[in-house]
Amino acid sequence: MFSTIVHIYRTEGGIPALYRGLVPTVMGVAPYVGLNFAVYEHMRKLVTPEGRSNPTGWGKLLAGAISGGVAQSITYPMDVLRRRFQVQTSPVPSMLGKYPSFGHSLLVVWVSWL
Repeated sequence: MFSTIVHIYRTEGGIPALYRGLVPTVMGVAPYVGLNFAVYEHMRKLVTPEGRSNPTGWGKLLAGAISGGVAQSITYPMDVLRRRFQVQTSPVPSMLGKYPSFGHSLLVVWVSWL
């Protein structure tokens, strides 16, 4: 692991190369978690049998599956950005090719997603 870190540091742009994809990751995690919890709580209420305070195991599984699917579907463009930034390698920022900045990459991914 350490040899890989040293290699990335030396050949792909130093410290910034080690943190490529951090901004899209942070911007994608908060909405994902928020949506996941909100949808799960709503679904949990819908699948809880009348007279009980908690759903059955199958109800929890269904609520979790639906909430995860909804949250991932909505935040998917940020996940794509994170992956693209992490695999993009160039020691010179002006040579990053398709994604010279985070704003540009966000625009490209959102337009292609719509």
